[in-house]
Amino acid sequence: MSDANRIIAFQRWHSGGIGDNVLVLMNLSSEKGVDVPIAMPQVGTWLLQFNSDWKGYSEDFGDYSSEPFVECKSVGQIALFDIAPYSVQILALT
Repeated sequence: MSDANRIIAFQRWHSGGIGDNVLVLMNLSSEKGVDVPIAMPQVGTWLLQFNSDWKGYSEDFGDYSSEPFVECKSVGQIALFDIAPYSVQILALT
């Protein structure tokens, strides 16, 4: 969590493992989050599954997000994310 940027990131899972872990990023600010550092919770490839700023939902949206995937080679590895104002991104471990 970044109090200064008003960005929250957390991991959710049921049993754990591939296909069951998600990383949720939330920007509660009116400013874009640029290169927001997040410590990755688990080794593997994390794919962007949901971006609430996607233009497919509305042409008014900016479609602002990070790369479509993050390759994590060690727990705690820092990945940099871009996230639109007042938006949510969900990545799934694949």
